[in-house]
Amino acid sequence: MAFRLQPEPPVPLDPHRTFDQFLVDASNLVAFGVSQAIAIQVRDCRSPLVICGRTGVGKTHLAQALVHEVRGRHPDVDAVYLTVDALVEEITGAVRGNGIAALRRRLARADVLVVDDAHQLAGRAEEELVDLIDAVHAARHQMVLTTVAPPRDLRGVRPELRQRLEEGSIVTIEAPSVETRAAVALRQAAALGADMPAGVALLVATECPATVDAVESAVMRLCIAAELQGSALTPELAREVLAPAPEEPPEPVRPAPRVRPRRAGRRAAANSPGDFAAGVDELREFIRDVGGGRIGEPVVRDHQVDVPLVARDGERYVLRIAVGAYLSEPPSCTFVDEAGRWSVDAWPVSGEGGPFRSPEFICTPPTAEFYAYHPYRVYHYGEGTLATAVAAVFQALQAPEYGGRRSRGRGRRRWGRWAGG
Repeated sequence: MAFRLQPEPPVPLDPHRTFDQFLVDASNLVAFGVSQAIAIQVRDCRSPLVICGRTGVGKTHLAQALVHEVRGRHPDVDAVYLTVDALVEEITGAVRGNGIAALRRRLARADVLVVDDAHQLAGRAEEELVDLIDAVHAARHQMVLTTVAPPRDLRGVRPELRQRLEEGSIVTIEAPSVETRAAVALRQAAALGADMPAGVALLVATECPATVDAVESAVMRLCIAAELQGSALTPELAREVLAPAPEEPPEPVRPAPRVRPRRAGRRAAANSPGDFAAGVDELREFIRDVGGGRIGEPVVRDHQVDVPLVARDGERYVLRIAVGAYLSEPPSCTFVDEAGRWSVDAWPVSGEGGPFRSPEFICTPPTAEFYAYHPYRVYHYGEGTLATAVAAVFQALQAPEYGGRRSRGRGRRRWGRWAGG
């Protein structure tokens, strides 16, 4: 067996992404079975194993579960999990230090090497990935890759990489069934401490797109709305929360303003794939619907949004969200004081494994490791929006793991009443 590459894994694993927490149905049965076999036998299929599936169907969960299982069953076996961006960072550092061959040998010594979202290497480090696949194969070790589509359907991939992927074992995760999505809704509600009737879970599964991520996000919004309104999880509340936003009439077409050439570049850089103004409107609508006086009116300055939040112990915080290209670049979140300044006292306690870690904190997706390790992903509407970011942070401030304000030992800070709060 190989020795440990380093004392700590290069990318943290979600402790909840295990085989026991993975819901199995016909859409993922083969992928689940092959992944379990690899975890038990360490190598039980042709390498590399390529797990294919659209975003949100459970590829990352399965990949991390495999590594968890290997480490639990075989303490002497080296299992390494890398996101594509962590791998690119390692490759970039190795190239600068003329150590790419040493990096390849080091990674190939892992008994099981998992690279998540490998399709994102297209145009970035494909040659290095091809060499790494060859090195792992020569060492007779197991490599696992996840991709958004089967190798033959990946766009912009060089023939050499496509060939290596097609020479391995390919398994596909399809969209989960309605029954599975309902089971996901029940499990997510139970994890949030909410009692969800089976009929409401079925309604959530029917109304949400066919991905696990979408169902979990919808359940979180529904539980927040129920808590703030003091209501049970009823079908009526679910329909209200999950109802699509009404379509606004299209604005009349106006002739494009003339832009002088020297300012065209600056204006183009300010544009974004998403509509930031629409995102702010969506956030205000979300606060009106579920705020209940515990989420204050957002203050918008350029592409920066400050949102007052009340934690479960009554402490007041201001969440600052800085946005680049809306729905295309991940926003960064931090806490500021009442004057808009960064301060240690503005933060909740960041305990061991807690959701808040200064100067960047981690909470549930889409403001989690997802942002840190997928910075080049183009987000679909509804993912990475201001409303979902605020909902995730607010949920963390209501969770049992919330440990209060850092400055609580020096006296609780009391702020004035905010507009709308």
